[in-house]
Amino acid sequence: MSAPDGEIPDGSASAGAGLAAWAGKSAAEWKGEATSGIANRFEGPDGFWGKITTHVFDPAAADLADLQDRTQILEGVIGYAHAYCTGGAPVGNADTFIPLNIPVGPAVGVTRTSNRFLLGSRGLWIAQGQIGYDSISGVLNTYINAQIRIYTPGGTLFAQRIAETVTSAQHTCTVQMPFVVPAAGYWAELWGFMGLARGIKGGSNWTGLSVQKESTETS
Repeated sequence: MSAPDGEIPDGSASAGAGLAAWAGKSAAEWKGEATSGIANRFEGPDGFWGKITTHVFDPAAADLADLQDRTQILEGVIGYAHAYCTGGAPVGNADTFIPLNIPVGPAVGVTRTSNRFLLGSRGLWIAQGQIGYDSISGVLNTYINAQIRIYTPGGTLFAQRIAETVTSAQHTCTVQMPFVVPAAGYWAELWGFMGLARGIKGGSNWTGLSVQKESTETS
């Protein structure tokens, strides 16, 4: 059998000089080289322990792992949406649904459908609403309010909070409500009560609703 083409590495058993060098080594030298070879595989930055140390004890790697863990936890908690009404003069002297027809920024875990918010998960939420009212002449029909309403998936009123006042002057009603829903599919809506011919001031600076999720816990 012929030897393979190419150079023979120095010190290999197939090279005469290398074979003679191997044969002339003492037992202590053999043991030292073997121990050194094993140590090189475990020590140093490229060795086994070096790589373990880099991955386990490196602060940046630890921070990244912590961030990933936190992100996974927050994925089940996060939820928010914001929208406002363009205003108008709805029929007064009755509770009136205020349409949230213009979104503000992105929405996560919430869908704006039919100008109201559909909540995508159970848990503790906080809603914040505001309605800006135009002034009205005279002393009649001066009662106004702003309402946050939560409805079940089947359309039953589930929770409500009201902020109210009596004035003929231009006025802004604000209302905030924490609430807990046991499942996805509940609705968050903005309602108001105003006198006849009393207008609602439109725009993001006057009339709108925000919802934000705080926790997946329900009790």
